[in-house]
Amino acid sequence: MTVLTHKRGFVATSLGQLHYRAHGEGPPVVLMQTLPFSTAMFTNLMEILGQYYTCYAIDLLGFSYSDRRPKSMSVEENAANIEEALDNLGLDKLYLLGGHFTGSVAVEIAVRSPARIKGLMLDGIGIISAEERAVFARILPNVPLEPSAQYVAGRWEYVEALMRRLDPEMTISAANLEVMMERAFSFMFFRLGGPGGETGGDYALGDRLAKLTVPTLVMASPTDTMRPWHEATFALIPQALARQHIFEGINPLYQFDRPDRAPEYAALLMDFMRSATPAS
Repeated sequence: MTVLTHKRGFVATSLGQLHYRAHGEGPPVVLMQTLPFSTAMFTNLMEILGQYYTCYAIDLLGFSYSDRRPKSMSVEENAANIEEALDNLGLDKLYLLGGHFTGSVAVEIAVRSPARIKGLMLDGIGIISAEERAVFARILPNVPLEPSAQYVAGRWEYVEALMRRLDPEMTISAANLEVMMERAFSFMFFRLGGPGGETGGDYALGDRLAKLTVPTLVMASPTDTMRPWHEATFALIPQALARQHIFEGINPLYQFDRPDRAPEYAALLMDFMRSATPAS
């Protein structure tokens, strides 16, 4: 197994401490996890990006080793909390990556503080109706917190089912079990059981996308739950700023047991970030 050299720490905010992983040297790149995974999903990617950029992977409040949320939090509240963390880490003029719910958080940060964001990267994002969200809730239900082993087993089944939707080729074996747990299951089960779930259902994503003023890369893949809404959502971004990439197969970011695919994803991000920065 690859020996990782990532720094890990905590940054204080007014709502609690956020856990982060940092690695590399160069312009800052901030990575926000796809829920309910933790920032452990980025470790392979950070090993590559860290040769050219300083990567900060920040766990949202309520996930992984970050403090529990004091209440259910909207997209706007999560964006404000992440910006507070960025201020306290001294990060500015950065590239920002988010996907699904954190994609909306990333959009909100870019609209609020465009001078801070050099390039915005959205991995899997879509505008879906309340009826469609209800269908997702039936497919991957979120069970209420309870102090029992059955609850922990249920959380494992929830995340495994989500992973298999994103990566139908995924296998869990004795050889990769440790890697799978580190990358996908290291978020703290009982912290996820805190107040409220994040769906972004009340967030006016379409209106905010139209207000973007920074270079934006939008990614999609055939197995992603947001894929059916990709084209319609992508069209809402000012096209002079927009770029898209459709993976031919499974998104490398979700192949937790395939570190050999991380260079493909890293190359895509680096090509975009370099193109988003005018030559001096």
